[in-house]
Amino acid sequence: WMSALPDTTNLAALSIPGTHDTMSYNGDMTWTLTKPLAQTQTMSLYQQLEAGIRYIDIRAKDNLKIYHGPIYLNASLSGVLETITQFLKKNPKETIIMRLKDEQNSNDSFDYRIQPLINIYKDYFYTTPRTDTSNKIPTLKDVRGKILLLSENHTKKPLVINSRKFGMQFGAPNQVIQDDYNGPSVKT
Repeated sequence: WMSALPDTTNLAALSIPGTHDTMSYNGDMTWTLTKPLAQTQTMSLYQQLEAGIRYIDIRAKDNLKIYHGPIYLNASLSGVLETITQFLKKNPKETIIMRLKDEQNSNDSFDYRIQPLINIYKDYFYTTPRTDTSNKIPTLKDVRGKILLLSENHTKKPLVINSRKFGMQFGAPNQVIQDDYNGPSVKT
């Protein structure tokens, strides 16, 4: 659907369909027990992209496996990136906005561990010069065929490979974040 929009369209001008805990459609051997608590999706990542989803919420731990809180979702960050790049090869006028959350809150360790994997797929990531501090929201022309990485750590320590800064800050002043979860309370 993005292919039908002009290159000059700013991402901030769009209402972009996305999913919460994008990979929570499958789990490990405990899935039968945890599914009622952990499942937020019914389609695979590729099916979600084919259905028009362009914002994905990926939560990984230091081992680069995908989790929903403590629940392993039988997926890896490398598998996620492979699926996205397959989709972008087939649909080069689309873009995927990917929030990558450190599900362990280990910050430096997580950033260090994802760098080699990001480097493998570096041609598919939207980057800016290392010296750019604007956190400017790009136009479609800037991000077509790319992954726009959103990171909470971006302002403290942006991911930089070969003098290129990857992605944008998640939760920047020019963004409205609606990710406050208040689960149901149980009265006993």
